[in-house]
Amino acid sequence: MVLQREEPTPVWGWAAPGARVTVAFNGQRKTATVGADGTWQVKLDAMKALNTGRKMVVVCGDDSKTIHDVVVGEVWFCSGQSNMTVWLGFLTGSPVKEKRYQPVVDYIKREIGRARDPLLRQFKVGIGTSPFEKLRTGKGSWVSSASPADTTKFTGTGYFFGKELRAKLNVPVGLIKCDYGGTLIRPWIPRSGHMKFPVLAARYEKDIQALRKKCEAWDPDEAAKKYAEALRKWEAAGKKGRKPFNWGDPAKGALNRSTLFNGMVHPVIPYTPSKGSSGIRANPTPARQQRNMPCSLRPWCAAGAMSWTNQTFLSTWPNSPASAGVRDGCGSRNPKDSPSTT
Repeated sequence: MVLQREEPTPVWGWAAPGARVTVAFNGQRKTATVGADGTWQVKLDAMKALNTGRKMVVVCGDDSKTIHDVVVGEVWFCSGQSNMTVWLGFLTGSPVKEKRYQPVVDYIKREIGRARDPLLRQFKVGIGTSPFEKLRTGKGSWVSSASPADTTKFTGTGYFFGKELRAKLNVPVGLIKCDYGGTLIRPWIPRSGHMKFPVLAARYEKDIQALRKKCEAWDPDEAAKKYAEALRKWEAAGKKGRKPFNWGDPAKGALNRSTLFNGMVHPVIPYTPSKGSSGIRANPTPARQQRNMPCSLRPWCAAGAMSWTNQTFLSTWPNSPASAGVRDGCGSRNPKDSPSTT
């Protein structure tokens, strides 16, 4: 685990109402009383960078949890779709279709082969969708770049970004990999973000109402029968055309408004990333990106997903001539005015 340096660090969880919880880490000892809703939180005082892993011990009555090898440094929230999802092992695990990309693949293989940095770490947020309510818990796990085998699991974009930070800052770096391939930006925008803009608010209400009706009408057994029949007809026709797709429960769709914020971003709040966020989007136009990105980021900041005091958001447009926009605060600069990066 990597905690953010020079910022108060929240540690939180759930227990029986009224119970006392104690958190001990790096010479600090904080206590809290569990609220009526079963939640508790303490805040560790701001700490300097810590390269040597320490134990964090959480005690509640007769129960205790110990988290080993906790360091303090820089934490960045890495979000986006397939360009952020693609991991280093994927980039090197398939034959190269175009020879011009072979040098890139060879370079990544060399990077993986010599990876020996236990202070470059990644937390992979598990896939989760929830269009109607914010989830409090989620799944995920940490991995470090201490070995080539573990390094293959890193987001390709995030790895090189984090490696650069490690080289320049010489402090531990933690990447929160919160991504879902093939998604639009609207699933990442919380309801509060939609509500700030009349056009988006109207679309949100319309789409959510339609989704509720679909969910009420959806019958898993009937849906399975319809899919099986569509598949039978497709096979009987010689498998011509596109194979039928089994959409499943409409509430689990990754394109529903706010569903990825509720299911993936919200569970990691109030974890403190940090000096900023790195995101990759491939929206049709810079103008739409200009409108939608602040809708996503500002509510993240307000909710505590990020701490944005004189901090930075890095956004990349893979299909534009300029590849990055950097700006202090919650927002994003038009890629036409942004410096290109390599």
